[in-house]
Amino acid sequence: MNNLSIAWIEIASLVIDNPFVKIKCPNCSKSFLSIFILPWQGTEPKIDIHLICEKCNAKNIITKKASTISTRSPPSKPATGA
Repeated sequence: MNNLSIAWIEIASLVIDNPFVKIKCPNCSKSFLSIFILPWQGTEPKIDIHLICEKCNAKNIITKKASTISTRSPPSKPATGA
């Protein structure tokens, strides 16, 4: 595996932990990567994280399992008798 591939893998780890991180492009080092998070185009609960350099147009996509948030109401508290 070459150094550029290793750099993209390291960037993926950073972005998965913090999608708001500022990272310079590993291809040109002249610009920060733009990060776009989009719903995955499938039936599984996943997201695609697009990394794009505005200077050299380098691109990479990370597909990650999406966290799900329950929309159910919490159980009601039992009534206390008087």
